[in-house]
Order: sequence, then C-alpha cells, then structure tokens
Amino acid sequence: MSLYAAQAGGGKVPLWGELVRDLEASAKIAPYKIDVTFPDRLDLILHALRRENFQSELRKRVHDPLASSLLAAARAAGKNTADPIPREVRRIAKLGTRANPVVNFNIETMTSLLLGGYEPHAVKCFVPPVPGASDLLSGHGQYTGGGASTHNRALYHPHGAISVGGVCVMTSSEYRAMRGTLALQLAVHAAFRTRLAIVGMSLDDEYLRHQLGEFREQVDQVMWFRPPGTRLPSDVEHWCTVNRIEVIDIGSWRAFWDEVDRVFPAAPEQGLALNWMQIISQASAVLSGHRHEGWVIGQLRKMGVPEHGLVGWKQTLLLKGLPLPEISEEDNLEPFAPTDEEAFVPILDYIHKLS
Repeated sequence: MSLYAAQAGGGKVPLWGELVRDLEASAKIAPYKIDVTFPDRLDLILHALRRENFQSELRKRVHDPLASSLLAAARAAGKNTADPIPREVRRIAKLGTRANPVVNFNIETMTSLLLGGYEPHAVKCFVPPVPGASDLLSGHGQYTGGGASTHNRALYHPHGAISVGGVCVMTSSEYRAMRGTLALQLAVHAAFRTRLAIVGMSLDDEYLRHQLGEFREQVDQVMWFRPPGTRLPSDVEHWCTVNRIEVIDIGSWRAFWDEVDRVFPAAPEQGLALNWMQIISQASAVLSGHRHEGWVIGQLRKMGVPEHGLVGWKQTLLLKGLPLPEISEEDNLEPFAPTDEEAFVPILDYIHKLS
C-alpha cells in the first residue's frame, strides 16, 4: 500500500527485505550464514543501534520518504485544477470502500487515512509495553468527523505507528511483549464471521499464521492476494491448503490496481477531497514534526522548567525518531511548518468548488 502511495509522487519506500538489509548495513552487521527471521534480525539491529538510533533510522527510511512522496504528488496533481487528486489516491480509496475495519501493519498512519479517512473514522494505534516507551505516548484512537449517532470506520494499527506511539512491534522481543494484549489477535478477531482479505503483505509472519490457524473456523472466506514474484515455502503452501486460504496470484500490481479501479465504487468526492487535504497536512507535519514538540520544550524552558522536568517530552521526540532541539535553536522554532502553497492551494480551491 505504501509502495503504491509513494509512486503517486515518484518516490519509493523499501519493502521489508530491503529495509532490514539497509538497517543491518547501518548497524555494521555482516550478512548471516544461517537462516534468521526478520523479527530476530531486527532485534539484533535494535541491540546494535540502541533504541534512539533505531527509531531515527526507521523514520528516515520509511516514514519521511512516504510523506515527501505524498507532498510531491499533491504538487504535481495540483497543476490540474479540475482534478487535483492523484489517481493512486483515488484507487486506494476505492479499495477501502468495502473494508471495515481496516487492520494496517504499516508503521505510519497515512496509508490508513488513504484507505478510509474520507468517511467518519477512528485511527487506533497500539503502543507495545516494551522498555523505554514514554508515559506521554498514547495508544488511544484519533477520531475525525461524524456526530454522536455516526459510526466511525475503524482503522487499526495493532503494531503501533511511529508518529503516534513511537515504538512499533517489529522485533522478536517486541512480539513477545505483545503477547497477552488485545492487539496480538486483532487482525483475526476483527474478521469474526466475515471475509478477510490480505493485501500487500506476505504470509511469512508466523504470528499471523498461528492466529489464522487457531481461529480459522470462526472466519468465513480468507483471501490472500499473493504479491508478484512471491514464492511460497513448502510449509507455508501446506499451511494454506489445510487452512483453506484462497491464494489469488496477482500477475502484476499494475493489473491489480486497474481491476480495483474497474470493480470498486468511488469514494464520496467531497470526503475524498477533504481527506486528501488532511493527508497533505499530516505529511507536511511529519517532515517538520520536531517543530511542535521542540517548540513546546523551548516554551517550557523559558517558563523555568528544569531539564529533568523535560524528560518525558524529550523521550517522546526520540521515540518518534526526531532530533532534540538545541537550546540555541529554540528562538527560531515555530510550532507548525510553513504552508506549501503548491500542495495546499489547489486542493483548497477544489474543496471550495465542491462546497
């Protein structure tokens, strides 16, 4: 999902294999001569880099490139004043029209908004109970739109999100910490007596396979859209057969999105435009995220709060992968990023026309 979203602005985000290899290179970890799972490799990377550097690397390699690509997409699409919403944004929204709830394992929330933010929704992120998590970080939902009588579409992040809770469930130790929490089985529980479609991820995650196998009789049809070029290990292929997992081969992602465009209904136009505006705003905030928290730290220092009283705020910045502001920078920090007129003005004008 994030790969297709990034393509809208000509950008790229890494898939898991590339991300893990890049992180290992940063941590100066040589290639393994034995088979080591991604969660175990990430645990070793975390140990080598330490938490602050690990969070910073994640943000730099996954979070920020997607935000940059979405802003670039807004600038490019904005040149067409008759329709400043990128084709990829429209297609991802179409895919989400039939999905409720949406369970997203990405470490950012922008793709969840693309899938379901055009209607009243609630983004709910899990914060794993691991050492170092800040008390200031919240796992509560972020609610948007709708009155008391309106049901919000649920957009779940059972592995957390770096912009909300900082720490995400990625390493084997974080998976172990996740046991005994509601988030562990959320993807399967949310599909109780309904259809489950798995899109954009592999079945290498043994935790997900275990949950699906354990509760298979309580879930209706299970469809896995196998990414192009993915080969199933014999044990996973056997598991799919005995658990009646309908494996749907995707000839290419281009063909998949063409079919989504053809088959699925369009999202409501006004909601789609307002949501795209929200996503652009979030992307802009992501790229200058240290401004707000850094500005708050500066204001607290001016009020005479001692450094030990700022520990929670500093921890929040570090877990989100953001740099701490130097005392000399405080006077130059503003609470919010400057407006990107090329990205914002066209969609604002379009929303005005729709109104």
